[in-house]
Order: sequence, then structure tokens, then C-alpha cells
Amino acid sequence: MNLKKYLDKLSEQGFLKQEEIGFNQVRALLDSAFKNIKASRKNLSIDEETCYTMAYNAMIKIARALIFLQGFRPDDGQQHKTTNVYEKHQSP
Repeated sequence: MNLKKYLDKLSEQGFLKQEEIGFNQVRALLDSAFKNIKASRKNLSIDEETCYTMAYNAMIKIARALIFLQGFRPDDGQQHKTTNVYEKHQSP
């Protein structure tokens, strides 16, 4: 299943809603994700758990940016789940 079909399916199931998202919002998410990645690297030698949490937060922001670029916004209050399930549904 390609990304567009998958996002359409999530929309039909009520996980996403179609919405025009401004590129400024996408850029802000990507900028914030980049800061999380930099902070994650700096924390690796201090606290691995904090490092992984920051890296995870960066991944969520990047996934949201991708969804935004496709004209959708998570609408189920479970953005962590919605943005992480795509890979699990791919055929081997």
C-alpha cells in the first residue's frame, strides 16, 4: 500500500482529517525536530533515556510534517500512534 492510499484509509477511519497546512507550520516542526536531534546527541553520554526520548520526539515531529505535506492532520488525539503505524502495514 502506498503512502497516499494509507493516509486516505486513516482519514476514512477518523485518524486523520484533510486540511491545508501552511508550509510555515511544516518548517516549524522540522526546525524543532532538528533541535531535538541536536539535544539528543548532546545527552547521549549523560542520560541515554533522555537521548532516546528526544530522538523519539524528533521522529514524531518529522512524521507529522510528512503528514502535513500530504494535506492531512492527525485528528484522533493519538498522534504518536497515528504517525508510527505506517511502517507496520507495509508488505515485505
